[in-house]
Amino acid sequence: MADSVQQSTGTSAAEELTRRIAEQAALYEFTDRLFRATTRHEVYSAALDAIIRALGCSRASILLFDQTGKMGFVAWRGLSQDYRDAVAGHSPWRPGDRNAEPVLIEEADTAQLPTELKAVLRREHIEALAFIPLTVDGAVIGKFMTYYATPHRFDGAEIELAVTIARQLGFRIERLQSEEARAAAERALKSERELLRTIIDSAPVMISLYNPETGLLHLNRQFNQLLGWTAEPVTTESLMQHSFPDPEYRAKVAAFIEACGPDWMDITMQTRAGRPIETSWANYRLTDGTRVGIGIEITDRKRLEAHQALLLGETSHRLRNLFAVASSVIDMSARSADTPGEMAEAVHDRLQALTRAHALTQPRSEVQSQPGERETTLRALLTAIFAPYAPVDAPPPFTWAGSDLPLGPDALSGLALLLHEFATNAAKHGALSRAGGSVRIDSVIVEGELAFAWRETGGPPLEGAPGTRGFGTYLADRVVSGQFHGRMTREWSSSGLAIRLWLPLDRLTPLVTDGSRK
Repeated sequence: MADSVQQSTGTSAAEELTRRIAEQAALYEFTDRLFRATTRHEVYSAALDAIIRALGCSRASILLFDQTGKMGFVAWRGLSQDYRDAVAGHSPWRPGDRNAEPVLIEEADTAQLPTELKAVLRREHIEALAFIPLTVDGAVIGKFMTYYATPHRFDGAEIELAVTIARQLGFRIERLQSEEARAAAERALKSERELLRTIIDSAPVMISLYNPETGLLHLNRQFNQLLGWTAEPVTTESLMQHSFPDPEYRAKVAAFIEACGPDWMDITMQTRAGRPIETSWANYRLTDGTRVGIGIEITDRKRLEAHQALLLGETSHRLRNLFAVASSVIDMSARSADTPGEMAEAVHDRLQALTRAHALTQPRSEVQSQPGERETTLRALLTAIFAPYAPVDAPPPFTWAGSDLPLGPDALSGLALLLHEFATNAAKHGALSRAGGSVRIDSVIVEGELAFAWRETGGPPLEGAPGTRGFGTYLADRVVSGQFHGRMTREWSSSGLAIRLWLPLDRLTPLVTDGSRK
């Protein structure tokens, strides 16, 4: 009998040793596979193989808490869909619980379990099962489960092995989560960089990015299109030296860039081809020290501002001249008129002539290709002056031949008054006072002067020069000699009045942008 006991004991020891060897082999293989696994599927597959082999169960599963805190299956062996649906979400622990211990059910029928759960286990032919917590830094993240088709007694060695597998699986899941989070962050960062690069390169503004630590300089597509520079192989120093040839101005721009203040600065830059352009820049410094420059081209705006300033200056100058002329007309009319009515008539007619002359300089429409006043010519002024004396729907009663020329704004007012006096006199006493009368005008440019001839025909016969000098004659003489520094002659004959003028061109034509005259 003693031999029989000894044989039985020896057999048990041998079986225990064999089981221990099998468990260690399964644990070693599990560790090796975890080390080489690169995906969740590989990790879960290695774990399920190790659980079934080392713990001697027929089925196993791995469940993890999702972002909502619900426990769900992520891998399993031998479990039906109905079973997984029925027990999904069940867990003896909450996410983050600490000091969680395995839950062992050695015989489901006699365990303290809800009736409905017992029914689910019975349908799945599960008689025993174990809940082994999976933890990361001591906090529960899920569990793995073992299932047995018959009642099962869990000894201490088996529980210790299950906890060891759970610890390694939890550690590998933690590393896997970290790797996935890092990969996701890298993808997001790459996507953000690509998005940022796309935005920078497609933005309709110049953008420069400079990192003083790395010395890397990035210039976007608009920078290249406007200034001709790319980031390779240009350096910041060479870009600054070429864009701002003047050292003093370059130092001023460099100080603005380094300050990275909140204001914009208008900067004149030189393109790589040597062409100057006007720009406006703002600069910002990021938390890593990168300097970001944002620039827009304002060459057209600057040109428009300069043109508007010139027009405002010309308009102001012209208004002062018009006020001065109007004041002189009123003053001389007051001294020569015998009655207030005569004064009002004289002032009104002459101011109307100035108004018609000024209207010639206004734009033809509200829409123009270039802002500013319309250029006025001698012929256009003659047409405007004669307009009040033309019959309805008929051309003005004058013929004109010779040289036309543009008139400057200063000359326009004086010449309008002069021609108005000629036309008014012809309407009252000369050719335009009778039907069929007309005025012939000839003009020619000779040796820097405009030679201008006014000849009246078809009017009443003249008996010679008038006995007295009227206001109109006085005003005409003053305009010719005083404003234009010119000469004038008058001839009275039976055929009509003839007037000749010689006016210097530099008193008539407008200035061009370089200060010369047309």
